[in-house]
Amino acid sequence: MDFYDILGVPKDATIDEIKKAYRRLAFKYHPDKNPEGEEIFKRINLAYQTLSDPEKRRKYDFMQKLGLTENDIFSNYYDNPEIILAMELDELIRTFFAQLDELYKQIFKNIRIRVRSFINGISRIFFGNFK
Repeated sequence: MDFYDILGVPKDATIDEIKKAYRRLAFKYHPDKNPEGEEIFKRINLAYQTLSDPEKRRKYDFMQKLGLTENDIFSNYYDNPEIILAMELDELIRTFFAQLDELYKQIFKNIRIRVRSFINGISRIFFGNFK
C-alpha cells in the first residue's frame, strides 16, 4: 500500500496537492456517501495523515527507500503502520534483528522436528516398530 498511489499524487507533491487529493477522495469514499468505501476511506485517511505531516512523511519516504512495506516482518507485530513510522532508525534495526532471531528459532525448531521424524521413519524401516 503506497500512500502516494492511494492519494494519486506524485512523490514530490506539495502539501496543497496532497490536501486537494485527500478532500476529493474523502468526499467520494466517505462511509456516509459510499457504505462500501469504508476500508478505502480508512486508507485514504492514513495516507493523508502521514503525507501531510512533514516529519511522518520524511520517515515514510525513508522506509520506502529501504523497501519496507506493511507486508514485511513488522506487520506480524504491529497492526498500525504509524507505529513503525514513529520509530527511529536504531529502534527499527533493533526490532528487525530481534524478530529475525525469533524467525530463525522457529525455522530450526521445524527442522529438528522433521529430522526427528525422518530418523524415526528410517528406524522403523530397518528395525521394525518399537512400542
